Amino acid sequence: MYRVAAGLFAAGLLLAAPDARAAEGVPPQTDSINKYIADGWQKAGIKKPAEKATDLEFMRRAFIDLIGRIPTVEEVLDFEQDRSSGKRPKLVRRLLNETKYQPKVGGQVVKTDGGKKDLTFNYAEEYAQHWANVWTVSLMSRSRHHVYLDQMRNWLEIEFMNNTSYKELVTKLLTATGDTNKNGAVNFIVSHLGEANPADKRVEFGPFDAVPITSRVTKLFLGLQTQCVQCHDHPFNKEWVQGDFWGVNAFFRQTLRDKTPTGAMDRRMQATAEKVTLKDDPSFNPEGIIFYERRDGKLMAIRPNFLKDYAAAENGESQQKTLAKSQAKSRREALAEYVTRHDNFNKAFVNRIWGHLFGRGLNKEPDADNFGSNNEVIHSDMLKELGSEFGKYYDIKMLLEWVCSRTPTA
Repeated sequence: MYRVAAGLFAAGLLLAAPDARAAEGVPPQTDSINKYIADGWQKAGIKKPAEKATDLEFMRRAFIDLIGRIPTVEEVLDFEQDRSSGKRPKLVRRLLNETKYQPKVGGQVVKTDGGKKDLTFNYAEEYAQHWANVWTVSLMSRSRHHVYLDQMRNWLEIEFMNNTSYKELVTKLLTATGDTNKNGAVNFIVSHLGEANPADKRVEFGPFDAVPITSRVTKLFLGLQTQCVQCHDHPFNKEWVQGDFWGVNAFFRQTLRDKTPTGAMDRRMQATAEKVTLKDDPSFNPEGIIFYERRDGKLMAIRPNFLKDYAAAENGESQQKTLAKSQAKSRREALAEYVTRHDNFNKAFVNRIWGHLFGRGLNKEPDADNFGSNNEVIHSDMLKELGSEFGKYYDIKMLLEWVCSRTPTA
């Protein structure tokens, strides 16, 4: 690991001998990352990397990025006095998985802080709490009533504690039904259903316009920012047109919430928040047709039609993923399948994790959720391979270990 401006989790490291690496248990995916970055250095004419981060720099960064806090004095001494060659990858695995860790100082287990508090650390729980906080903000922003934020955070914490696969996590978020008080996952869609359609148009066009949730889903889970194509074809990414936005939007036109969520501005005056129920009602928008207006004034009609794969979009290919009228599943269930099968689903999450650890994604522009023809992917082969490997497991902890583990030599 080397010092870099955007963070210390630089994966571009010199490779160690295979026997030394095997002894440390460094994942083979980390070797691939190192190789791709080293090749990038060579192509860029970089003969000497930045100065290697010290053990304590590494430790501080690992704690902040993986569990959201800096280490205690006892944890620092414990790590500093560990003389094993594989201490860094071991620390990463510990922070992700350990439930009852007691640091050692001078070879002795430290059980309490001077008799004041127990020093047994449940890192797995801290990991879950930290990532629940991160994802609550990503899914809902901070501008919601604190009760809804707490409900989402609590739900996410359980999912991260269970190490729910990323594919299953996204599916649960997109298909959630029930009360906000009982199923925190419903708060994602409840918070972003948008404006209610006019009363005389609700049956034909659906209860809500679902504009906010449409762009939020494509951005969060596919790294594709479709908010621009709500009103017109994309001015920079010619592969996306206005119909792409409304085709995704149509999947939400049978989604109904029974009440308006309590606003964020009410939280000072109102400690409790209105309980909201989310469900799908096929009696709304039964024909599956919605209309949108182009800039030239033409009124266009479209059915639920999901985004073509990213590779197809880049190549200018047309690709239909239209929902069949005889579809037995709810529209949101079908949507979840389309999202998780999209060819940018895996890569978008890898890029988001990379952005969390380094402060920028693997695109030319720093934002980690903006794939498009105007934003070239750097190390595209590495991102493709990491996305493919992640797709074998959908294990978030595993991905973090791949990126955060280091090689043992300078």
